[in-house]
Amino acid sequence: MTSPKASVILLTYNQEQFVEEAFLSLLNQDMDDLEIVVSDDCSSDATWKKIQTLADSYRGSKKIILSRNHSNIGIVSNYAAGVQQSSGDLIFMAAGDDISLPERCTKTIQFWCDTRQRYDLVATDAFDMGCDGTILGSKKSDDLEAWTIEKWFERRPFFFGASHMVTRRLLNLAPLNSELLYEDQCLVFRAILMGGAIRLPENLVCHRQGGVTQVTGFRFGYRRSSILRDATNELAEVQQFLGDATLLGKQLIIGSWVMERVAYLTPITKLFKGPVSLKAFREFWRNKAVPVEDKRRYSRYYFFYPALAVAHGVRDFLRILRDNY
Repeated sequence: MTSPKASVILLTYNQEQFVEEAFLSLLNQDMDDLEIVVSDDCSSDATWKKIQTLADSYRGSKKIILSRNHSNIGIVSNYAAGVQQSSGDLIFMAAGDDISLPERCTKTIQFWCDTRQRYDLVATDAFDMGCDGTILGSKKSDDLEAWTIEKWFERRPFFFGASHMVTRRLLNLAPLNSELLYEDQCLVFRAILMGGAIRLPENLVCHRQGGVTQVTGFRFGYRRSSILRDATNELAEVQQFLGDATLLGKQLIIGSWVMERVAYLTPITKLFKGPVSLKAFREFWRNKAVPVEDKRRYSRYYFFYPALAVAHGVRDFLRILRDNY
């Protein structure tokens, strides 16, 4: 059997502290004919310079393709840009702050071949790595081969996108919605609709906690904005799910669930898009698609957190006065 051609998409953005180690872990893969596509999302720090320096000094057999976006387009669009540059039948995802073990690609491909190339997505386990590189333990994906669409509606499986390998046929079904925050949920759901997804129970990636995107401390309006972000993203996911299911002739399986989620998420996004308003609040409470318990919870975030933000702002201002005058 001819060995399938493989590509790795390394997504980078403002990761100058970690990107050399991430890139080197791909250059050091024990697969000589591996294609490595680095897709940088217009980093504003030294990330791109470090990538170029490593690529220029590389003398091995792997094919390297460097691509940099002219503006910041987000993870999903950056992933799509990297995929477009690649030529592999199998495509690995890699993050600019994670580390791939040297045998990651060969072991995943062998596992895929051993399962008769049936599955369109393989997710491995990973080492749980602190921001400083310390290994803290292991992170195990759920057994994705046991998941059905019906089970997905009950609970989404646990997995992490930086460990995925997918088939080209999975990606060729349809473009991913650029409004999505991440690609992994939709790709796993799509795989379940198609040939299936499976877990390889071996740690082949060091998955860094937090990384450069970790945010600590209180930020004005953070909770409100995060609610809106998550609800908007889930709406985009649901639409992607429906589009993929329709292309595969399986829309009847998820149609009623999609309608329920859209009816639930729409009033939430509408409420948190605008400023605090009693009129908007009353309209939200009249909507019957959101359970009363959830209405109460969102009401606390809608009114309480803006007031808390003001209180924190006053407190910080008084502290500055005390410390400096």
